[in-house]
Amino acid sequence: MANAITALDVEISTINGAVIGLSRSMSIRQYETGLLEEITQALGLMSDIANPHYRGRSILSQNADNSLKALGDQDKIALIRHYPPS
Repeated sequence: MANAITALDVEISTINGAVIGLSRSMSIRQYETGLLEEITQALGLMSDIANPHYRGRSILSQNADNSLKALGDQDKIALIRHYPPS
């Protein structure tokens, strides 16, 4: 999303902090979707997915249509694989 950005402070394998910036010109729907995407990216999943198959399925879709207000199944699986339960 062009109206949002995430910056991470990473040291080796630890995320020490993150800053998320959102544009004031966003609609409520864009804000809700954009904030969820940026929080997910702040957790370490930094890349958007540039594939039309994921539009409406993944909060990380590069071609987001702002319809998602929750993590998709693939997003949840990616986070679990990134941070396996102990």
